[in-house]
Amino acid sequence: MFKKVAFLAVAASALAANGALAATATTPMNVSATITGSCTISATALAFGTIVLTSANTDNTADLTVNCTNAVPYEITINGATGGRAMSFGINSLNYEVYTDAARTTGWSNTTGPGTVTGTGTGVDQTVTVYGRVPVQSTPPAGAYTDTRTVTVSY
Repeated sequence: MFKKVAFLAVAASALAANGALAATATTPMNVSATITGSCTISATALAFGTIVLTSANTDNTADLTVNCTNAVPYEITINGATGGRAMSFGINSLNYEVYTDAARTTGWSNTTGPGTVTGTGTGVDQTVTVYGRVPVQSTPPAGAYTDTRTVTVSY
């Protein structure tokens, strides 16, 4: 029996020396994070290529890539007055228009409301198509016509 008591005393002494604890206490720890909604947008070129103005419209498309935080609503606008877009080559101009739909019935707007594209972010890239048209018009002089528009995503 003395050996058992002596062993237990030595074991208890060793545990105390090694930092063994005899009691515990607990408390809650609050953890928090804030996710800020954000969006990015990029655009491919709307290139009509080489055209000869005849009795037919020249159509093409471009892609916008929008990436917004999951569940963040967004709206895309393109600057420039609807019905008044033109590419230029020196003092010459070539009219064109951009649309939100493949039928090319709704011109893209530069203000909130009709003529914009809205959506909700998913946290991954979403593609939105821009439908462009160079309508039949008087033939301007030959040249490389260009224009730059600003695409905006509001969220």
